[in-house]
Amino acid sequence: MLNVDQIESALGINPGSGSEFLRFTNYPNPFTGTTTLAYSLPVGGNVTIELHNVVGVVDRVILNNETQTAGDYKLVLDASNLSDGVYIATLKLTSDNQVMTRTIKIVRTN
Repeated sequence: MLNVDQIESALGINPGSGSEFLRFTNYPNPFTGTTTLAYSLPVGGNVTIELHNVVGVVDRVILNNETQTAGDYKLVLDASNLSDGVYIATLKLTSDNQVMTRTIKIVRTN
């Protein structure tokens, strides 16, 4: 059984009505060489995705303040050069000077 821990917080952005909200996940998890990051933006804005190690140090910036419209997105993360372990991926959406974040735990295995 695979478990994905998801922690979400929102400050000031009205994500819309119904099922519209910031979504962020990856599959497979755990993974070996690559994993797919899938996310859905309820509103357009600037997107940053960072990968942190377990002590909070940024290992890499996957997207850096890229302007994107509302919708669904997928990125393939090549993590073949990462050590085995637990990493934290954080998606930050900035829209109209308001910020929404979503954080997931991903596991790299041998």
